[in-house]
Amino acid sequence: MMGRHRLMRGRQRLQTTRLLQSLEHQPPGPLGHVPRCPARSAGCICDPIGKLLFTALAMVAEFEADLTRMRTREGMKIAKAKGRLRGKKPKLNARQEAHLVALHKAGEHTSAELAELFGVARSTVYRAVERAAGGQEAAKN
Repeated sequence: MMGRHRLMRGRQRLQTTRLLQSLEHQPPGPLGHVPRCPARSAGCICDPIGKLLFTALAMVAEFEADLTRMRTREGMKIAKAKGRLRGKKPKLNARQEAHLVALHKAGEHTSAELAELFGVARSTVYRAVERAAGGQEAAKN
């Protein structure tokens, strides 16, 4: 079978059926002949048995993809319950973030300078300042 995984990996059944139909109804080549399977052998996508085999393989590939997705979700749920799924670690610890916000409030440095000073992206500086502002507003209310 020619590259089952190459053809069907990540494809849904409808996409695979469309692929089969497009292969079946190919336009004539440059010399005027329509490309067909040699002697319409068993397993050729042009005959009913070939279509059946192709469709069955597509269903198996879709089933495998669904199982993989399901197992991944279950594994992530278990890891989250055990406290092992935390995401990416923050670039700045609490002390560094407080220092960054204090320097920003002083107004002596631009966001770009603070980002370079702390070795982070400007977006990290903006998020740290937003978090600090949000925390102060919550404390006032």
